[in-house]
Amino acid sequence: MFDVNQSENVIKAPEGLLKQSEKLHKQILTVVPGIHCVIGYGLANCMLIEGNHGDILIDTLESRESAREVKEDLRQISSKAIVAIIYTHYHADHVFGADVFAEDNIENIQIYSHSKTLEILDKTMNFDQRITFERAARQFGTYLNKQTGHINCGIGPFLKYNQYTSQGFFTPTHIFNNDTYRLSICGREFTLYYCPGETDDHIVIHMSKENVLFATDNIYKSFPNFYAIRGTTIRDSLQ
Repeated sequence: MFDVNQSENVIKAPEGLLKQSEKLHKQILTVVPGIHCVIGYGLANCMLIEGNHGDILIDTLESRESAREVKEDLRQISSKAIVAIIYTHYHADHVFGADVFAEDNIENIQIYSHSKTLEILDKTMNFDQRITFERAARQFGTYLNKQTGHINCGIGPFLKYNQYTSQGFFTPTHIFNNDTYRLSICGREFTLYYCPGETDDHIVIHMSKENVLFATDNIYKSFPNFYAIRGTTIRDSLQ
């Protein structure tokens, strides 16, 4: 058990972990006009890009419940419907809030990913999914609260996934196999690069006109995570 009061009777929380909480408070940052980064609503971030006649979302958080809170706050920035979603990789904290963002345009929503993302999800969303998620919940301290020792999850303030939350995954409507894939959506230009690192299916997204790169989990503000203690495959250090 961790104690922010540093009692002598319990294990003390590392100073670095305590300081990390200062960076993870709930906020929506405008990177450049029309491009916004959502931080502190769940384990991962997501990004909103405003388009001419609709908006584009990169990643969707880990559950419908976390996504609903994000969607409500993004309404203060843009009232346009989400017309496209781009998944950067298959991890749960990036794909399981999708249908919440898609519900205003559910008949026409376009969802993009690398082909490997769909392949891996087909393998993982089966009988062993519950085991994997229970391990992840233990890894990120989901069963703890502030009184019993939860500080943060390192990469995010918390994992909003438990017996009270639900998944809202949408299967990609467009997949690509090449190293590069170019998109034009509502006046915005994107180049998607296949860039394995955190996962074998990972992509990064570049908007050259705005000079913005969405690297997501391929860049950490820490030493790269070569192996997750919940029991995952080893991540190739050369990637």
